[in-house]
Amino acid sequence: MNIVRSLILLGSTASVLLSGCATHDSTDAPSAQGRREFELLKYRDPATGTFPDDIRARELLFARTQPGSLSRKDNGETVQDLGEWRHRGPWNIGGRTRAVAFDAGDEQTILVGAVSGGMWMSTDDGSTWTLTTKPDQLHSVTTIAQDTRPSSRNVWYYGTGEIYGNSSQISGNGIWKSTDHGASWFVLPSTTSASTPASHQFAYTWRIVTHPLRDSNELYVATARSGIQRSTNGGTTWTGAAGSNALFSDVTITPNGTLYAAFSAYTGQTGSVASRWGVYRSTDGITWVNITPKEINNQTRRIVVAPVPQNPDQIFVLAETPGVGAQGSTTYRGELQYEWHSLLKYTYVSGDGAGAGGQWDVRSANIPLTDAKRGDFYSQGGYDLLLRVSPFDSNLVVIGGTNLYCSTDGFTSTVNNRWIGGYDKDDPFWDKYSLYPNHHPDQHDVVFHPTKPNVMLSVNDGGIQRTDSIRASRVSWTDLNRGYLTTQFYTIDQEPYAESTKLIGGMQDNATWATDNSSGTSFWRRLGGGDGAYCYFADSGRTEYYSSQQGRMFRIRRDAAGNEVDRSRIDPSGGKDYLFINPYVLHPTDQHIMYLAGGSVLWRNNDLRDIPAGLNDSTSVNWDSLSTTNVAPNVISSVCATSTSDDAHHVVYFGTDNGKVYRIDNAEVGIPTPVDITSAAMPRGAYVNSISVDPLKKDHLVLCFSNYGVVSIWETHDAGATWSAISGNLEELPNGSGSGPAVNWVGIAPYDKWTTVLIAATSTGPYVAYTTFGMSTVWTQTASDEIGNVPCDMAVGRASDGQFAIATHGRGVYTGKITSKPSQPEKPTPLSPDYRSHGIYPDTVLTWSQASLASSYAVQLWETATPKNTRTYAGIRETKLSIADLVQGPVVYSWNVEAFGAGGSSTPSETWTFTTAVRPPLLLSPAPGATGILQAVLTWERVPQAYSYGIEVSPNAAFNPVVSKTDGHADTSILVRGLESNKRYFWRVRSANTDTIGLFSNRQSFVTGLLSSFNETETSATSLRIEPNPAASTVRVCVPSNVALNTVLEVVNSEGRLVLTSSISDCTQLDVSSLANGTYTVTAKYGTSNVSSSLVIKR
Repeated sequence: MNIVRSLILLGSTASVLLSGCATHDSTDAPSAQGRREFELLKYRDPATGTFPDDIRARELLFARTQPGSLSRKDNGETVQDLGEWRHRGPWNIGGRTRAVAFDAGDEQTILVGAVSGGMWMSTDDGSTWTLTTKPDQLHSVTTIAQDTRPSSRNVWYYGTGEIYGNSSQISGNGIWKSTDHGASWFVLPSTTSASTPASHQFAYTWRIVTHPLRDSNELYVATARSGIQRSTNGGTTWTGAAGSNALFSDVTITPNGTLYAAFSAYTGQTGSVASRWGVYRSTDGITWVNITPKEINNQTRRIVVAPVPQNPDQIFVLAETPGVGAQGSTTYRGELQYEWHSLLKYTYVSGDGAGAGGQWDVRSANIPLTDAKRGDFYSQGGYDLLLRVSPFDSNLVVIGGTNLYCSTDGFTSTVNNRWIGGYDKDDPFWDKYSLYPNHHPDQHDVVFHPTKPNVMLSVNDGGIQRTDSIRASRVSWTDLNRGYLTTQFYTIDQEPYAESTKLIGGMQDNATWATDNSSGTSFWRRLGGGDGAYCYFADSGRTEYYSSQQGRMFRIRRDAAGNEVDRSRIDPSGGKDYLFINPYVLHPTDQHIMYLAGGSVLWRNNDLRDIPAGLNDSTSVNWDSLSTTNVAPNVISSVCATSTSDDAHHVVYFGTDNGKVYRIDNAEVGIPTPVDITSAAMPRGAYVNSISVDPLKKDHLVLCFSNYGVVSIWETHDAGATWSAISGNLEELPNGSGSGPAVNWVGIAPYDKWTTVLIAATSTGPYVAYTTFGMSTVWTQTASDEIGNVPCDMAVGRASDGQFAIATHGRGVYTGKITSKPSQPEKPTPLSPDYRSHGIYPDTVLTWSQASLASSYAVQLWETATPKNTRTYAGIRETKLSIADLVQGPVVYSWNVEAFGAGGSSTPSETWTFTTAVRPPLLLSPAPGATGILQAVLTWERVPQAYSYGIEVSPNAAFNPVVSKTDGHADTSILVRGLESNKRYFWRVRSANTDTIGLFSNRQSFVTGLLSSFNETETSATSLRIEPNPAASTVRVCVPSNVALNTVLEVVNSEGRLVLTSSISDCTQLDVSSLANGTYTVTAKYGTSNVSSSLVIKR
């Protein structure tokens, strides 16, 4: 497919995530906008419109904490193996590969690195392959280098992160090193970052080279946007050797130790020119001299360099140079698209190599341009661009773009140029473009055999191939993809019958293939070209449906022996706006009926069998566009078909790219009207990527949103009337933000006759759930030893026998069954607040014991008097829960906690109770904001069970300072003395009882008037004065001056009982040592009148 040249910015790091695939049909190549929108729609965070910063590194770290993860096994945790998994291949197909090298000490050993499939080794010259990266390590390999010094050949390095062309969401993070000849790998700590890996200088690497002559362990890394990095101690520490923010860079070392580096002018941002661009030379790796020729200018995109092994003073340079050099073309949607490239040879003459010190020989005119389709040299914006010179012949030069070309005269002429790989000149009927035999388009690197001049290895989007005849007029290739299990699947389907071994799947840039064999070493058979998309078996496996990018669909019919009888294109005439990987579905029981997502509308074909054989164009036979399903300006992103419980009618569910979900009843007839069944709680603007139906209960569906930053997985048990989020521990945070993986698909299959299991295909591997409990659902990683954290695009379950098929994006296909369930977690025990504790404030923390086998907890909390109003807090990852809204009263609360693990839920804990603190009173007067207050008499309501009150007054709302403070006040009003005239004051009151002192009320303010001592004295003359208050043993009580002589003084406790009496005429001393702590009311009675104040006893 044509490379997408538009750049997708990954958050603020402006990293590039593009597809770079070769198409096999000019009409089905993705447009730049189409590919960008497809990737963005699926994975962007709807809140930002971009990919989260550093998401690959963060989600891998998060995956290490999940149940069943390989890292938890490696740390000694006992993890039960829950499933049995088998790799199903394809044995004979490889995935996108950028790195390859022969071992300098053993030419039988080859190391190869796949973009999303990890590092592989062959010790038998490519006959067999072994994966050497662990399942939970970063599987993104872009460049590899060996320390070729004889005493150090056990040391290898590889770089990570394909910034340009990546369709599998894998960013890089660091340089990896091996000290055991590539058998195992570890990341160099100085090159990785847990916090900002995507903006780290080693996030994306183009080339690693080691110095062949220095005694130090010297190596150089060409990076994206961080220039050339240098280490002289084997990667322990690094310095910037040549800084540049260029998107593309390259570095090489000639046999005499001279270094050459190249930088694009292009930074990945429109209108920006790199801080350093062009070609540079250095003899020490520290000082760099600009030797850029005029053909390389400030428009240059990707640029690569290659040494001439026979002459250490020479290099070749190949670059995409818009407007300069050779103009090549390709066809896109029937229109020609153009690129310009320049090829040059540099020879060092003298001095520092600049100016007259170096000679440039321009050979751009000899870059291959042909009249054949796909015959011109074309690099898809630099996505596929390589340059190598034979170590045996300086005139044997190989260049690569979509195709591979060879020259035996160093491209000094066109006479000796040959087209040796990629596409071929034939024009087949179905695919439009043919492949060079046993080779593949989109070239990324070649390497010459160290001792055999005619042998060369080639790596590209189709894996790895070998030729023993590089000089032949028609090069013959041997496919080495035999167990090099690195294919990147978008889709997978399995025949629905129990124990069937048939699989069919669509792959990134590797077409659609199928197998009938259960062996993982069997060869799959190719069905059609392009990027393989949705595909299905029908009619007991006799009919196969497959599609390629942007909605081209085909049907193949076979005889009983499996031979192809006929083939036809079946997509509808008038269909448009298809997604890059466009969904459609066959009805599971009426397999001749298809429902197709066609941009903003749903299409239905009522009988695919009527479409004539041999068609190679869209058809109108039996197709209906269901106009009532129009969701414009949005598009339909997922389709699922089932039946009513009595199988009388079809029920179709579909989702959209903006988070809407619909159900169509009686979908097989007429123009039915869909019902919007979207939950209000579902994320808006998110991409519905899959909808799956429970084979045991057709009203039970599971839906997933594939975006980052949203709650991913949802479930309904009533055909969409209600939905619950069930992604549980797959989300780092309850709202879906954080470092949780993208969920691409959820498959359902029976576990036994009564229950089903779910498998989620995510960007960090597959996870299984046995039971769902809302956001307390626990997902456990499965196939951690086999698949690990390789991204998975799809997981489909088979109702007949419970088998799952998992499509990985980097390690091919696996099938297996969930064979056992883990044990239930133990019951937790509440710890705090203490059982039947009192005086609990609105903000409190509930804690409980850690339960064995628990991954999360759910707490139920309710007011004991009203249990119907129970609140449930689900998906708690700690053994504590902060509560912030308890009602003060006092109010009695009850609560318990339940543990959740891979084996389901525990029995609930014992129910504990606690009582909240006494509530604050309502403030009555002065009215809020009152002005002109001459006497500051503050009044509030009496609170049930409050024995006293505390009052604070301050000139500011922060109550700093407090100018009047009273505690233990029994009455519901108080005169505040000593305030200033004409000033605003704030006041608040809190209640107290024998348990605790409550919280303050909301504050209110008032403004004083012109105060005088008369105002305060007049009021004080009508109230009791008690000092001290609170008191411990004795207290002095004075009555107002207007109270008659021989007044009786009574002290009453909070229950209204008289506890002390005395006579008083002016002031008297009372012995209160016998009174218990608490609040009392002191009353002076004279005649028919009395006056009271509160007394607090506190010791």
